[in-house]
Amino acid sequence: MLLMLRIPLPIRILVLLLILIAVAAAVLVYVWVTGFATSITSAPPAGKVDLKIEAAYYTDDSTPKIVLYVRNIGDVDALIDYVYVWDNSMKTLMASTSKLNDGDPKDVVTVTPGELKSIEASLETTLSSGNYVVKVVTVDGYEFIARITV
Repeated sequence: MLLMLRIPLPIRILVLLLILIAVAAAVLVYVWVTGFATSITSAPPAGKVDLKIEAAYYTDDSTPKIVLYVRNIGDVDALIDYVYVWDNSMKTLMASTSKLNDGDPKDVVTVTPGELKSIEASLETTLSSGNYVVKVVTVDGYEFIARITV
């Protein structure tokens, strides 16, 4: 106790502050090393929406439509709600539809992971001869394209 009285007060306060800083730094390093901070701040990994348009063609037998064969190569369900047909330069929108597989325009087509699904997109207009870009859009806003020749 006599030794403590001989050390000036500012030095004693400085030593106590350095001890507190060292303890706080050790706690931060421990939290960082154990991954505690990242497990609290990071969200659980979400699945990936990924579609592959394996084939696409235009037909106007009874009504004009685009037929698509879409495979879900992602790991979550893909909900397709719209199909657009653009000219080859993608500057002019030629047709668009939400009427898929002769369903209600408000309906979506669900493609489960690994599934190959045929989708018929009914069009209001016929397409003339030429090259077109078909864009498939999901409810989440993901876009996938294919090129067709009419």
